[in-house]
Amino acid sequence: MNEILKNKNNLGGFLNIWIFPIGVIWVNGKTVSGNLDEGYKIYCTPETISFQEPPEKSSSGTHYKTSITAFTPNNNEDINSVILALESKKIVAILLDSNENYIFAGTSFYPLKFSGELISGILVSDLGGYKINLSGDTIARAVFIDNPF
Repeated sequence: MNEILKNKNNLGGFLNIWIFPIGVIWVNGKTVSGNLDEGYKIYCTPETISFQEPPEKSSSGTHYKTSITAFTPNNNEDINSVILALESKKIVAILLDSNENYIFAGTSFYPLKFSGELISGILVSDLGGYKINLSGDTIARAVFIDNPF
């Protein structure tokens, strides 16, 4: 009999996100290969990274509407240059969840697209920074991988 048992560590949320242009890294099984130095580790405000991949059925089969959103604080020239470098690029992403699992989303054939939106509240105490979004249609779910770093 197959069972799904309660995990000892069942924390929600994500801790880190790394973004890479397609073709720079790839996954074979649970191993990541390629040049990890060509990616971007993006600091995100705690508890702002969200990951969803709901399935959608069509006449050609099931695909997944992958969506990763997060908030990275601050709006300065350095952050703006990274956002501009990644804007509308086809990318893949590595996420580290709160249970210390690494997850690889997107592929070279079914990449995610990056977008960033500068936002700020009206009050001085409101956060200012970029809401980032990685989204795309994939034919396979994101995969758990070994620690690539």
